[in-house]
This record gives sequence, structure tokens and C-alpha cells, in this order.
Amino acid sequence: MVDDELRKHPVKTVESNRAGSEWVRELYEMFALVRDEAAGRTENDVNADIDEAIEAVRNKRGSRCS
Repeated sequence: MVDDELRKHPVKTVESNRAGSEWVRELYEMFALVRDEAAGRTENDVNADIDEAIEAVRNKRGSRCS
């Protein structure tokens, strides 16, 4: 922002010879077990588990606030 004016500039991309980021590969490997466990489950099953976990956290928070 310059003198109350927003100025945009094109993003300069840089080509890399690396196959990928080291931290992304490590993160991907950390979740291998989770991916394996979820492989045989439907999206609805996974979403139901997520909803259940969120509800449990919200209920726990609510009981502490009372």
C-alpha cells in the first residue's frame, strides 16, 4: 500500500530441480498410518467420526463453562 493505494505486482515464480519439499514428504509419511486406517472407510464414515469428535470437544468445553 502506497499513499492509500493498493498496488499489485505479478508473482515471480522460480523453477526448482528438487522433486519436492523435505518437510512435505516427512509430513506425508507421518500420516501414513492414518491413511491406511481410513482406506476402507467411506467419506460419510469419516465425516461422522469428525462430527462426533467435534461434538465431544464442544460438550467438554460447555461443561467447564457452566
